[in-house]
Amino acid sequence: MTLCTLQMKVVKRYNITTCVTHNMYVACAVVASNNAVSDPTNARKLGRASIGISFAGIAVTAIILIVIVLILVVDIRDSAGQCEYKYYGNCYRHKSYVGPEGYCSGVKDTHDRFCYYD
Repeated sequence: MTLCTLQMKVVKRYNITTCVTHNMYVACAVVASNNAVSDPTNARKLGRASIGISFAGIAVTAIILIVIVLILVVDIRDSAGQCEYKYYGNCYRHKSYVGPEGYCSGVKDTHDRFCYYD
């Protein structure tokens, strides 16, 4: 059996599209098809599962990125000091206990005896 005859048998058996001979070596490219798969139905199921897992991974990554961005945005707002303490819907930067008779230059809460001011 010559190399050329062996090459033709391999080409017919495995649906090979291209073969290149160099010195004593033969390199061939194979095209996959449903005929070449031993269980096409199972291969399709695995393919669909692979696509589903890929999309799930992309979705989880997107959700994690959104959560991280929201955490960073909230952290930046808090560190900027926009609203440290809220009292009746207004924002104040400082809160200190002044007691029932203490002086307050801002807004005094008569129930908890704190003073809210900027």
